[in-house]
Amino acid sequence: MATRWLSGKVLFGGGCSFLVIWWLLFSYHTWAFHGDGNIHSGILFYPKHVVTFSEIPLFKAGEYQFRFKGVPSEELSLEFNVVGKAWNDATQLTGLNTRMQATLADDHGRVICAASGSPTAGVEKEKWILTYSSDSAAFYNLNCLNIQFRKNTSYVLKVRLDNVDSRSPKANLVPTLSGGGINIDL
Repeated sequence: MATRWLSGKVLFGGGCSFLVIWWLLFSYHTWAFHGDGNIHSGILFYPKHVVTFSEIPLFKAGEYQFRFKGVPSEELSLEFNVVGKAWNDATQLTGLNTRMQATLADDHGRVICAASGSPTAGVEKEKWILTYSSDSAAFYNLNCLNIQFRKNTSYVLKVRLDNVDSRSPKANLVPTLSGGGINIDL
């Protein structure tokens, strides 16, 4: 009886050890991320991974560069969250002449995402499309959706705002990469 109890305990301990080792070797860990942004990873649901970079002013021309490495080997999409704006700000965020340009390149100089255009409310290929809810607003471009990343690759995100429209609201943009996980619509 004691031998049976001991072998069950050894089997359980071995199984737990295997699961911990498997988790350490094969899952993504936020400590792998290094660079100019911050990463937050959830357990399962979409978006599982969110990388945010420093705020940039929508109302001021400028060039910005963010270097990073260690994102999960997953498909992530680039968007620009508009700080403090939501659905009721849609008219002031769209129809601007401001030109937004984003280029994402890997450590070999290969461009994996390039998008340029002005903010719009409709779905247009050469524009930054506004998406919003009751408590948030963000711009995305069809050219920078579902970008495949590799954990051991370094990346540079370059953002440029020019031709800034005088009607641009005093709002900041947060460049954000998000994706991974399971998207469940309830």
